Amino acid sequence: MLLTSAAVLSGCSGDGGGGQLAEQTARSSTTTSTRAPGAPVLADELPVPGTPRAVARVLTRVESALRDDDRDPDAVPALGFRQHLAYRALAAHPEWVPHVVADVPPRLRSVVEANV
Repeated sequence: MLLTSAAVLSGCSGDGGGGQLAEQTARSSTTTSTRAPGAPVLADELPVPGTPRAVARVLTRVESALRDDDRDPDAVPALGFRQHLAYRALAAHPEWVPHVVADVPPRLRSVVEANV
């Protein structure tokens, strides 16, 4: 019994890796961060575009980067989340769609229209 308890406690003590609880604590206890180069961006630190022009800028950057043959595979999750935030802003403000479509480059207009 003592050996089992020791094993359970050592498993709970962690190896300093953090895990979900540490990530949640870090997110909830910091309002600003100084991120080390290459450190992942937390989802709740990404700004939601608040204007049609901001949505168009985000979608232009993200949709272009996702379609680039030389894209960094490590950047794809963050690009995808930014893309999600931009389209979510459009879903919340359908009146922005014509403005956003007009503001993105012509090569991306059909992409944006297909996603709204």
